[in-house]
Amino acid sequence: MQIELTILIPVYNEFHLLEKLSNSDDYLDLSNEVEELYLLYDEIEYSYEYVAPVTNEKQKTTTIRSKTTIKVSDKLINTIMDKLTSIRNEITE
Repeated sequence: MQIELTILIPVYNEFHLLEKLSNSDDYLDLSNEVEELYLLYDEIEYSYEYVAPVTNEKQKTTTIRSKTTIKVSDKLINTIMDKLTSIRNEITE
């Protein structure tokens, strides 16, 4: 079964940059966990279909008709949730 959802991971890039600034074992462990999480997110399928927008000059509106689809299996969602829980638990210990 596939479901559609939107997932953003802007934190990964900042986290990856900080990796170069730290030598702490705790940080390196956390960095590895986040890297594994990033690889899980990388398994999500994205597709984009461009459709020209429709502009109504009288109403001053533009209707975007393009379609972005993000598909992820229930199994992958559960794996991501488990990994996030594991990371959270590691941080809060």
